[in-house]
Amino acid sequence: MEENQLVGKRLLLAEDDRGFRELLKSALSIDAYLVVEANNGAEAFGLFKNGRFDLVMVDFEMPFVKGDELAARIKQLAPWQPILMITGHGRRPGPDNPVDLVLNKPVDLNRLRTAMAKLISKAGASSAA
Repeated sequence: MEENQLVGKRLLLAEDDRGFRELLKSALSIDAYLVVEANNGAEAFGLFKNGRFDLVMVDFEMPFVKGDELAARIKQLAPWQPILMITGHGRRPGPDNPVDLVLNKPVDLNRLRTAMAKLISKAGASSAA
């Protein structure tokens, strides 16, 4: 997917570490993504139910609703929704963690951008089919 096709894509960013969340939001806003922030899993689920997102990014360890549980709830509502987990807890995608991809903290920004583009492109191709 070309970069200009990613401009204006809506992201839901669920991360309880305020500093990391703000850093990610700043970096992604420079890339012309529209970032909606949530500081815990419960808040993120409420935002997801009331919005439409091209990609959901979750941390694993969050208050109220952990990232794997948030992913499971989102996939029940929208099985096609791409979900990227960024965590320092060594998690992997699987039946107990229904995310599409996991990146470990500290995350490399170029690797993150590549992963995001791949997931958004894959979701776009699936919805067009």
